[in-house]
Amino acid sequence: MSLRKRRAEDEKEETLGAWQVPIEALSSSFWEKNRYPSCCRFLYANVDLSDAMKAERDLTSFWFSAVLLSTNRIPTAYMQAYRLYTIGVGVDTGVFERQLCEHIALLDKAK
Repeated sequence: MSLRKRRAEDEKEETLGAWQVPIEALSSSFWEKNRYPSCCRFLYANVDLSDAMKAERDLTSFWFSAVLLSTNRIPTAYMQAYRLYTIGVGVDTGVFERQLCEHIALLDKAK
């Protein structure tokens, strides 16, 4: 899993266009050049660094994803070898805020 800076819309189109060129498509075999074994799976998360709140939101989503992947058994058929997957978690902010407040209240009582 890795983090990367979120691209602007015009950069997305440019990047997608680059993959249409046959020579560029060959560079997607980075796993082969680096001799990664077939048991590896490749995941990335976009992080918007334009302001602190967005960066924190995206980093929280990344770490939630990391925890979910590390604590649950994922069938190997769900993620194929040698492919690159985007990872992220949708968070219901209302529920998250309520649970966080309840947890903080419990910690406050423990003092």
